[in-house]
Amino acid sequence: MDARVSNKPLKTSGSIQSVDRALSILECFTMERQELGVSELSRLLGLNKSTAFGLLSTLERRGYLQQNSENGKYSLGLKAIDLATVRLAGFDFTRVARPLLKGLVDRLGETVHLAIYDRGEVVYVDKIESGSTIQIASYIGKRNPCYCTGVGKCLLAFQPEAEVERVIATGLIPRTGKTITDPVVFRATLARIRSVDQA
Repeated sequence: MDARVSNKPLKTSGSIQSVDRALSILECFTMERQELGVSELSRLLGLNKSTAFGLLSTLERRGYLQQNSENGKYSLGLKAIDLATVRLAGFDFTRVARPLLKGLVDRLGETVHLAIYDRGEVVYVDKIESGSTIQIASYIGKRNPCYCTGVGKCLLAFQPEAEVERVIATGLIPRTGKTITDPVVFRATLARIRSVDQA
């Protein structure tokens, strides 16, 4: 399950409830979960079905979702893709960085990612595959908790100390057998990254 989705009722203190709920619905869709029905979304977000259906209908009408006529499930619509395209086009540094990424692929023979830090997560904004038969299951736009990936730890290591502590306080939940879950060891790992500039 995506780390950003829980089955607890949405907390909307300080926000407009309907907007908050609509955005939470959009965030439920991932590469692993491209189609969702009303019942699934209701369970994921702790909403009753009538509320979920109303939100889904509105998002569909505005083009942010589309409904599969065969199974009744929803997926992201073209309007959502349009917004993502606009945002990616705004990352001018991807154009500047691409020749450098290509150079790394040629020199190392490995897949190379360009990523940014966003509130405790790492977001992949560009990727160049190597010719290796071993492929990495990542894609542009994919998010991961920063503490459990090499690039995420590199980015977090150079964030303010308060941000590092905030991430640790949210919990270092194991994603694989190699995830560092001990805060002391994690802090030491970030210190090592700062000293050598690599994870």
